[in-house]
Amino acid sequence: MNIYTNLHKKTKNENGFTMADLAVALIAFGIFVGVISALFINVYNIKAQTMLNADAMYYLIKVIEDVDRISFAEVDNGMEQSYKQKFGIPDSMNLVIEVSDSGNANAKKVQFSIEYTFRDHSERIVINRLKIKEA
Repeated sequence: MNIYTNLHKKTKNENGFTMADLAVALIAFGIFVGVISALFINVYNIKAQTMLNADAMYYLIKVIEDVDRISFAEVDNGMEQSYKQKFGIPDSMNLVIEVSDSGNANAKKVQFSIEYTFRDHSERIVINRLKIKEA
């Protein structure tokens, strides 16, 4: 009986770790890396979309401010290309300025919109204004 006990003690090694321990550790590490990398990718995408949205809003505000400065008679459809060149709006952003009758001879209804695409998803910002005839 003493030999069997000594044999059992010799075959069982309490030092180190087994392959099963290593496999569990690698799986846990892989899950951790996957979660962290997905988090970083989502943060990057949100940041990029926010920056693109801020740029589009910036360009739209610049155009609106300039339309406010020009005379009533100059405000008409077809001004988009000149504003794209004036403010350096990239071709990836589509600027549309629609001028229509407001029902009042001293005012024009102007709809400004800018559209862009981010990761196969289109975003559109629309602002409506009235251009009042100067006295």
